[in-house]
Amino acid sequence: MRWIRSAAIAIGLLAIAALVRAADWGPLHLLERDVPPGAKARLSFLTEDSFINGALDMNVLVARGTRPGPTLCLTAAVHGDEVNGVEIARRVLDETEPEAL
Repeated sequence: MRWIRSAAIAIGLLAIAALVRAADWGPLHLLERDVPPGAKARLSFLTEDSFINGALDMNVLVARGTRPGPTLCLTAAVHGDEVNGVEIARRVLDETEPEAL
């Protein structure tokens, strides 16, 4: 069940990003990269061994607003052949303008 632990780590990283206080506003440091205000980034999160005894490479998509405020975290995963959740999360990010956040 290492993939559950890896998914929990990924969600935890996003939750940490949500705790950034307004006083600390500036670039978001996540997965060894800085995402400046008003920017989007596609980050890679490489897990440890998964349930199939191989590493999983997961995308973490980030849109950083231009000013402090609430943080939205979208998570999605593939279950069987259900890819809708991942595609919807990707489309939401693609259509998001950081200036509007």
